[in-house]
Amino acid sequence: MVKKLFASILIFVLILNGILITSSFSVHAKTKKVTLNKKNVVLSVGGIKTVKLKNTSKKVRWKILKGKKNIRIIKKSGKCKNNIKLKGKKPGKAVIQAKHGKKTYKVKITVRKKKTKKTEITPQVSTVKPKEEEISEKTEAHITGKILNDGLTTEDSLLLEYYYEGPENVWSIESVAPQKLEIYSNGEWIEIEHKDFDREGAWPFTWNKPLQKDIHLTDFNNVKPGHYKYTELFHLIQYYGDDMFNGKIENTFTIEVPVEFDVTSPEFLAMGQLEKNELKNTDSLEITYMITVQDEKYTYDVRPGYIKKYTQWDTVEEIIGFINPDYNYCQTMTGSCSFHLTLPIKECFGELKPGKYKYVHLIGPKERTVELTFYIVDNETEKK
Repeated sequence: MVKKLFASILIFVLILNGILITSSFSVHAKTKKVTLNKKNVVLSVGGIKTVKLKNTSKKVRWKILKGKKNIRIIKKSGKCKNNIKLKGKKPGKAVIQAKHGKKTYKVKITVRKKKTKKTEITPQVSTVKPKEEEISEKTEAHITGKILNDGLTTEDSLLLEYYYEGPENVWSIESVAPQKLEIYSNGEWIEIEHKDFDREGAWPFTWNKPLQKDIHLTDFNNVKPGHYKYTELFHLIQYYGDDMFNGKIENTFTIEVPVEFDVTSPEFLAMGQLEKNELKNTDSLEITYMITVQDEKYTYDVRPGYIKKYTQWDTVEEIIGFINPDYNYCQTMTGSCSFHLTLPIKECFGELKPGKYKYVHLIGPKERTVELTFYIVDNETEKK
């Protein structure tokens, strides 16, 4: 009886132990090992391949340990960011690391030259290949312009906003003078001359922020009602490397950004045209004025003008008024009209030194000003 009882107990213990062992084995079997799908990767310059850390339960942190100039990580995906896409940048070797919890996993990468057709080429031809790739990069970069104000008249300013879209490895973007204003007439675009002939300058484009510009239409000669196109030139510098400070210049190129708009006539429009803009003291300012008003009963005054002399840095040095009272006149006019004005330079303003000047004429009750740029050239020949 005792032997039978002991045997029963022994069988029960063995069965129970077997169940526990089987259960433990099944639990252990469900826990899969974290592994890389590739430990060695070979790709060409410009090529893309995917590396995956399998069976992850925590967020994976990827890092390029060696060869940052040879590869770059272009995308991370997956619930735990366990998938990455690599792109070859430059021939050479690299090592990337995936960190999952406290454990790390490494992948060795070899970047090879891009395969080309086997033809007899000289070293000079082989250097052209990167330039072809640069051209494809240029097409990705573009700037769009937007006009912020409508209903422009010839006396208004054109308010513009520019946006950049393209590669992130752009070092600097700036608009470069001179800009171009054109009017559409008789089926073609005709350029309007800027009053400041030696105008130069540049406006930097802050990264990720639109560039706003204010273009005064009165800075151009004889802007009249019509359809216009304004073209801005942007100079871009693209770098190659880990960052803009440690990289080197890869591309420099220019993008033209045109915007079209309409201009109407204001309530009161005054324009002037010089017969010549290079004069001597013995010459006269020969000016033709055109006045346009919407109401032909509109009455306005034509008042005396004055001259502004500029330094070499385009800043005002002095204002020169009339020295001859015979030319210090004021007359009242009504409606649209045109008139001609002759001002002997030496009699009206005295001896002017060679340099850049502007004649400023005040017209109308709203103090409309017409500014005309001219230059006094050397008078030595005349003095002899």
